[in-house]
Amino acid sequence: MRKELKNELNVMLDSISVNQDDPTLLNCKFTILDFEVSGNNVIVGKEEGLELGKTIKGKPIRTLYKEQSSLGTKDDDFGDHEAELSVDRNGREYMKRNTIPIGVFTSEGYIEEVEINGELKEVLVADAHLWYSQFKEPIQLLVDWFEQGIDIQMSCEYLYSNYEFKDGVEYHKSPLVFEAHTILGKDVAPSYKSAKLLQFNQLEEFSLAVAQALNNKEVNDLEENLQTNEEVNNENTV
Repeated sequence: MRKELKNELNVMLDSISVNQDDPTLLNCKFTILDFEVSGNNVIVGKEEGLELGKTIKGKPIRTLYKEQSSLGTKDDDFGDHEAELSVDRNGREYMKRNTIPIGVFTSEGYIEEVEINGELKEVLVADAHLWYSQFKEPIQLLVDWFEQGIDIQMSCEYLYSNYEFKDGVEYHKSPLVFEAHTILGKDVAPSYKSAKLLQFNQLEEFSLAVAQALNNKEVNDLEENLQTNEEVNNENTV
């Protein structure tokens, strides 16, 4: 039975902008990893990175948003991977995440050349949507951090089962499967110190309209139906 292990690497939020067709979403592009030695002393080669990239689409972007108020001022932050060992309903151990998804990757990973600290590097990137209307505060915190010049630390999680050591470095080999991407707090040490938010477009506010489908008579009728159904259900309950 193959034992699957997990490596956590830092990534970069490359861009963020409002989706013009759907204001509930923000379009983003994330740098997943480069092909150099990470802070974990691990290398994922370009060929392995492309294989990993094929498994990114549809995977979640997760975080733990920590809202803090002190004397009327906010010092909000994000958490860590928030992982703990747990047991599923079948009695098998697994690594539980206490983060929540605030978006999803919408493309497979692809290679792009970006400037990092004044140097052009090939990196694995992927497009994503953040669910802006549902998670405004954590997403707005990302924007606030950018405006304040705070680096946004991020980390990808993937599964691997094949590796080799060479010159003191661990090389992760095929197969690689992407699992999730986590936005980290300011004090969480990243694997890649170059990760940061490069740019974003100004966020726009939209009014939210909620359709009211029921008039007062319909509400009363609905309440009566619910009460009747509840009485019937109670009579039939064993």
